[in-house]
Amino acid sequence: MKIFHCADLHLDAPTDSRLDPEKARIRRDELLLTFQLFLDTAAEENADAVLLCGDLFDRDLVSPTAASVVRDAILAHPTLEIFYLRGNHDRNCALTVPSGVAIPNLHTFGSSWTSYTLGRGPLPVVITGAEISPPPPGGTASLLSSLHLSPDAVNIVMLHGQLISGNGNTLPSAEEIPMGLLRNKGIDLLALGHIHLPREGRLDGRGRYVYAGCLEGRGFDECGPRGFWVYTLPAAGSAANAGNDVLPGKFRPFARRTLYDLAVSAEGCTSSYDLAERIRQALAQSEASTDDLLRLRITGPFPAESEKDLSYLQHSFEGLFFYLEILDETTDAVDYEEYQYDPTFTGYFVRMVRGRGDLTEAEKGQVIRAGLAALRGEKEVLP
Repeated sequence: MKIFHCADLHLDAPTDSRLDPEKARIRRDELLLTFQLFLDTAAEENADAVLLCGDLFDRDLVSPTAASVVRDAILAHPTLEIFYLRGNHDRNCALTVPSGVAIPNLHTFGSSWTSYTLGRGPLPVVITGAEISPPPPGGTASLLSSLHLSPDAVNIVMLHGQLISGNGNTLPSAEEIPMGLLRNKGIDLLALGHIHLPREGRLDGRGRYVYAGCLEGRGFDECGPRGFWVYTLPAAGSAANAGNDVLPGKFRPFARRTLYDLAVSAEGCTSSYDLAERIRQALAQSEASTDDLLRLRITGPFPAESEKDLSYLQHSFEGLFFYLEILDETTDAVDYEEYQYDPTFTGYFVRMVRGRGDLTEAEKGQVIRAGLAALRGEKEVLP
């Protein structure tokens, strides 16, 4: 038996404000196309079930295109049993179904525990889930405490929220899931959504928890590989040896584009040309490709008296990636000894700023950089 697990697609989400309108439209469409390809892949690999663990959509009001693409993609694969548990973003959103059209292979959940049994495999595989956004009647802790599972089944529990330690002795906040209330319940796999980074760990001696992450990164807080998890139930598996993981899983990168946040040290550089060469070296060692979105952060000390042109750097690498931005996070390094006995106005200016007690060292560097640029006739603007 094979099960696919993803979450947090945030279909129909407003795209990153950094993108121009055309690229923003491309990314919005790509989110839908990636979901469609995800289902195609599950069908091609004869998956028995697909777990959608919340935030399939980004908001309650879904565009007609997003709703119809998702609905039709599900209908196109009638052999896939699809389990859709809403999250905090799509909690009031339901797939729109035209009158007379049913989606028999789509299974949903509510604010109390709902269970489904998969028909194939050496053991009964039971998928149980509940939606906790907003908190169910009686509260999340009460709901989790009420969970009862058969020890003689392979038990998958679907939830959307943030795992926290403890037993819920203090009232959990919205979307918080006290792990202690789910231990020793007979769970083999706790399939989760809400955290956009793929992550797994032990729940107890029998089972483990897995955050699917998101299929596509949408901002630079979602860098690195993004995709879904695949679990397989071996033919000889049994619930009795669940401590050995009856549902071994593997993360599969799947995103059309990957986001990278790359820090490049400016230490030792004294010009824009030097910085461009340093960036080329960093790019040659990175895994970023022309399809990807890249943020370059120039860090470390850079001489305050040296020229540094971000526009030149941006244009040096323009067109190499789907999206590129370069941020200046350098600190202005000043060699005060060089100006200690300088009789010119420049030396006087540097010594005067150095003696200011109302400025931090970082602020002194910024003032000196702006002042030296002005003395050179350049248009340097303080941050």
